[in-house]
Amino acid sequence: MAMTRREARLRRRRKRMIKRILAYLVLLCIVVGILYIGAKLLLGNQVYKEYKVEAGSTVEASDLFKKENPGALFTENSGTIDTHKPGTYPVKVTNGKRVYKCDVKVVDTVAPTAKTIPVKLKWGETCSAEEMVTEVVDATEVRIMFKNEPDFQKEGAQQVSVLISDQGNNVSELYAELTILPKDTEPPVIEGARDLEFTMGSTATYRKDIVLTDNSGDEVELEIDSTQVILDQEGAYPLTYTATDASGNSSSVTVTVYISPESYSVSEVYALADKVIADIITEDMTGYDKIWAIFQYIRKNVGYINHSEKINWVQGAYEGLVNKQGDCYVYACISKVLLDRAGIKNMDIEKIPAKSQHFWNLVDIGEGWYHFDTTPRVDHPTIFYWDDATLMEYSQKHNLSHNYDHDCYPKVQ
Repeated sequence: MAMTRREARLRRRRKRMIKRILAYLVLLCIVVGILYIGAKLLLGNQVYKEYKVEAGSTVEASDLFKKENPGALFTENSGTIDTHKPGTYPVKVTNGKRVYKCDVKVVDTVAPTAKTIPVKLKWGETCSAEEMVTEVVDATEVRIMFKNEPDFQKEGAQQVSVLISDQGNNVSELYAELTILPKDTEPPVIEGARDLEFTMGSTATYRKDIVLTDNSGDEVELEIDSTQVILDQEGAYPLTYTATDASGNSSSVTVTVYISPESYSVSEVYALADKVIADIITEDMTGYDKIWAIFQYIRKNVGYINHSEKINWVQGAYEGLVNKQGDCYVYACISKVLLDRAGIKNMDIEKIPAKSQHFWNLVDIGEGWYHFDTTPRVDHPTIFYWDDATLMEYSQKHNLSHNYDHDCYPKVQ
């Protein structure tokens, strides 16, 4: 059936209407899409995509927003930022409404600073580069090393280059003075080594009175070779002291150890000495008071005779304490045991062998060594707590009465 003209017009009109509706829908979708994308771009653009910060700085959440946002916070599941280690740290921040992502990039562009320390070393010693710098300042961990390894075998002063690099590869070069002291070739000195006397079966003390000194000021190792000494057999035996310093320099002194038959026991002599000490020493006495009390006791209670059997100090002290008489050897032995039992540091000392012998003591009450001679003399001196200069002046005026080998004893005040 043929379509009328009116029906044809209506069909054409409907087609045009459908096309307009479709065009409007497409346009609407485009507008909505543009608005959506624009809004998203606008909202996402509130924080920096990448935020650079110098190592050592503090990063706040608000710093990552392009506009001031004092209420900004890092989210609970945000990554942490270590500003002391260069790198990129992804984080999340929120302004209370939305969560934003940002990469915080920690950079280190500042070189380390420090001060150098002049170092003096003994020949043979070494040091690290770290020991030559102080007050190192940098936001990141640093590495300290020599630019060129110093010559630790070269005596004298030399300039050393020290490099300090950080994790940002920034490098500072500093210069420090290194001084190598001359090589030590001087051996240590052994003082106080002299012939020793012990009774058979007694306990030998070889280390007492030995004083070691070295030009380096360092501790000196002492080795005592007593392998040839037979304590339970009478005789004369060699004993060797060997001192070695840190540089390997050594010196040795050999003395003779005399072992004699036991005639008096040490315990007997100690018992006699303790009785005297109990009578003349009180707890409130100073060290000086104690040695003066001992000096006076001996001078008042022991008479001088011109001879004694110089077998060993035990016999000399025993005979002096019991018989109340003796020569200089007996006086020195009595002084020794009384000083020992009173807790006073002391040492035996002997005149350089000449036409006559003489024995006396050294004492140290914490003020250094001083001379202590209880033997009476015809001119009646009181050689009590004398310094070395005073005794040597007296000795010169009295036929070298107290001339001794200064190298064998510690320095006397």
